[in-house]
Order: sequence, then C-alpha cells, then structure tokens
Amino acid sequence: MKEKFTTEMECCRLSIPLILRLFEYIREEHTSDEDLHFMAERISEMCDGGIRLTMNHYESIIPKATMQ
Repeated sequence: MKEKFTTEMECCRLSIPLILRLFEYIREEHTSDEDLHFMAERISEMCDGGIRLTMNHYESIIPKATMQ
C-alpha cells in the first residue's frame, strides 16, 4: 500500500557545476553552521519561483564574509 504524503515536499533545481562548487565551499571554506543555515535559506528563497539555480547564483548563496 502506498503512503500518502500530507505535506508537499519542497524541491530545488540546481545545476551540477553549482552543486559541486557548493560542496567544495562546504568542505574547504565554511567556518560555522550559521554559514550552512544561511546557504540553505538563500537556496530555498531563490528556488521559490521555480527557477533552476546555476553558477550565476553562486555569489548570492555564499555568505558575504567569505567572499572577501
């Protein structure tokens, strides 16, 4: 018997190059869990309109303090 989901699952579309770069950032550069929460919130907000995120969105996802 199939389970029915009572809530809609949130989904995002990210390009493979963007996913790889985000993994690299997480492995090499992130400094705190706050970074990860910030990134998750930004990705969620940006995907809200159903767009596919690409490397063009990278600088908007990464916390500004690490971009300097």
